[in-house]
Amino acid sequence: MAMIGSTYGGIWLSGDHNVVGGTTALARNVLPNDSITVNGNSNTVEGNYVGVDVTGLNHIGTNAGIGVGGANNIIGGLTDDGSGGAAPGTGAGNVVGNSQQDAIQLYGSAATGNVVEGNLIGTDKTGLTAARNVRASVALIQERTATRSAAPLPRRGTSSRAGPTAS
Repeated sequence: MAMIGSTYGGIWLSGDHNVVGGTTALARNVLPNDSITVNGNSNTVEGNYVGVDVTGLNHIGTNAGIGVGGANNIIGGLTDDGSGGAAPGTGAGNVVGNSQQDAIQLYGSAATGNVVEGNLIGTDKTGLTAARNVRASVALIQERTATRSAAPLPRRGTSSRAGPTAS
């Protein structure tokens, strides 16, 4: 696990075919005060904590969450929790809370073919305690095509609020 705390930028990625984070606690990046920006193509951003501490429970806050300006990137993902449902914010899902900007922003005409799913946005890692973002949960800025934002599948015994689908 990488604990990142800087005064400028967090993780900036302009290359292609990279993985930022991972599906285990050791692979996760913890950015309590910073953000992740992806301007490359075909990258995966998964399992990271943005705006919360290493436990995923305490809300620290960040200026921006996850920004994507490239194509065919995957932000989050769904992990089967073993009961036939998905467990948002675990495994491949990112936790993004207390962002002063949009939690996840897809921007520019090059941001096409991206998938945003299985993330916990505006909450802690449990999905039960609010860590509200000031602006949108998922923002689509400027024209883009074939971008999918999907609400996570509900965990058994809990509820899930459906998010917008953009295409």
